Amino acid sequence: MSQVDIISESLKALAKKKKKVIKTLCDQERYGWEKWLQVELAFALHAQGKPEFECPFTYDLRRQKPKSKEGREIGFLDIRFRANNYLKDYLTAIEIKVNSTEKGLRSVLADLIKVAAMRDDEWIYRCVTVVFVHGIHGDRSGKFKALKAALKDESNGISANVFPIAETKLEAVVIGWETGARKNMTRNAYSEWVEKVRGIYQKSGVLPKLASNHATR
Repeated sequence: MSQVDIISESLKALAKKKKKVIKTLCDQERYGWEKWLQVELAFALHAQGKPEFECPFTYDLRRQKPKSKEGREIGFLDIRFRANNYLKDYLTAIEIKVNSTEKGLRSVLADLIKVAAMRDDEWIYRCVTVVFVHGIHGDRSGKFKALKAALKDESNGISANVFPIAETKLEAVVIGWETGARKNMTRNAYSEWVEKVRGIYQKSGVLPKLASNHATR
């Protein structure tokens, strides 16, 4: 089972276990609960036997190592963990987003691009995944529906799951990059994948506003 599938199944199990809490948040139209989901999902993964996890983890966004801490530009991974079958330096990174509408899919791509700005000497990742939970309020333009369909299309080479959160007006999108061979476990390989995702977004007419220094190369 891929890490994207494992994380998706963990989210489904968590939603079932915490359905009263999630339903209350949904009914009250409260969507700022990323931190709650971050902690709950981290412990859900740990309960499955993931031996090591950190929540959150900071990393440096500057391409060159700064001379002092004051010169650092910090990014945050919501969760990172080592799967049972991974070596110690083979980690999975997870970003989490909760939004009232599908428009938050723009921030999903922005997060993927931001992770690609990590320095090479900090890169020890075999999988990078974004978990996005959003309210279902209708997509008048249809472009977000088209985007999700394209992300799920296996012929595009993207690993993604889209599923409803039971008994709520919420839907989850889990999208991720994963590589098996160590030689492909590089920031450049991840950046090439991000460019592929960006192309799918562009074809669907959905692109985020990005800071100029968060380049994928």
